[in-house]
Amino acid sequence: MCQTSPDSIMSSFNSIPQKLINCDSMDSVRKSPVSTIGSTVASMPHCESFLDLTPSPSDSGISELEAALRDRDSELAYLRQTMEHNEQVIFRVYQEKEKIWERELRKLKNVQETRLRASAQKVMKLEQTLMMQSYQLQQDKKKFNEEIQKVNCENNKLRKEMALLRERLDETEWNLCQKTGELSLLKSQLKDYQNEQTCKGQEIIQLKAECRDTQNELIFYKSENQQLKMLLAAKDTEIEKHKKENELTRNKTDKTNRRSSSTTSVSNDSRLNENFKERKEKPPDITVLSCDDGQLVNAKWHYIFDDDCDEGSATPTTFHLNRYCSCAEINKLMEQISLKEKHFEKERLTWAHEKEKVLRYQRQLQMDYIQMFKRTKNLENEVENLTIEVELQKNNSRKYPLVDSKKQTINL
Repeated sequence: MCQTSPDSIMSSFNSIPQKLINCDSMDSVRKSPVSTIGSTVASMPHCESFLDLTPSPSDSGISELEAALRDRDSELAYLRQTMEHNEQVIFRVYQEKEKIWERELRKLKNVQETRLRASAQKVMKLEQTLMMQSYQLQQDKKKFNEEIQKVNCENNKLRKEMALLRERLDETEWNLCQKTGELSLLKSQLKDYQNEQTCKGQEIIQLKAECRDTQNELIFYKSENQQLKMLLAAKDTEIEKHKKENELTRNKTDKTNRRSSSTTSVSNDSRLNENFKERKEKPPDITVLSCDDGQLVNAKWHYIFDDDCDEGSATPTTFHLNRYCSCAEINKLMEQISLKEKHFEKERLTWAHEKEKVLRYQRQLQMDYIQMFKRTKNLENEVENLTIEVELQKNNSRKYPLVDSKKQTINL
């Protein structure tokens, strides 16, 4: 048996109804011979000659009709035999085709069953993979939900921390404003103190210059005092010599020679007065003499003129007056110098105290500045950390819409 294609099978299926129709027509021929005869007569062209013949007498016409009928019967029998033979052939072909169709249907069924089994296996595998994917998606959902909850908690915490840090920042900014105001005040005070220090430094420089001048004057006065002491020592020696001479003359001379002795004493007094006048004309600036030196001078001159007070009373009084005046001036100058020294010491102490205050103030300012610098650094670091966290939150929030889209796809 030859194998036929599905197209040939379908064409044979399409030809079967026409053949069956032909078979039905043969049955109709069997059932109605008159109609078949008419159809055959109409179909056959050589029979038209018999119909076109001229009518004959009754016998000849009947015999001819009988002969024609016999021919028609023979033809009909032949046609029936041929039709039966054709029907048998058609049925055989149909049976063979049915067998072929059944085989092909079985093959197609087997192929379809194998395909259905493979597709069922594929569907099972796909269902298993879908189940696994759905399970994984559910697990991912749970994880994402947990992560979202954690992130929300962290966001709430960070918001609270941000609020606290903002409050701290506001407080620190306020404190910074206060500190800047205090620093500006302290700077202004420092400028005032520096100006005062410069003024006091200038005053101190002036006082130092005055002290140097006074020291130079003291040195000069000390040198002059030493010279005067030397002169006084020389005068003391001369006075002692004169006293010795006077004693000798007193012992030698009598009462009668008192006038001569008085004249000699007057001459000596005149010498002393002349010397004293010369000193007055060139008075040394004894402003830096100490009290002990003045007392020595007073004692020496008092001792000189106590012995000669009987001979002449006019010159010692003037000398005593001049001596007292010089001592008073010296005492005044010493008092002024002591007052200046005390004032200078006070100024030096106050300047040192103010200097210590300024140094302490500067140290305190430096400590405050360092503390503020550290605080600002810490605040800047906190702000940077917060900005980084906020940026991370923004990035996470940008990533989470993808998670939402995944959720929507899973739900679909």
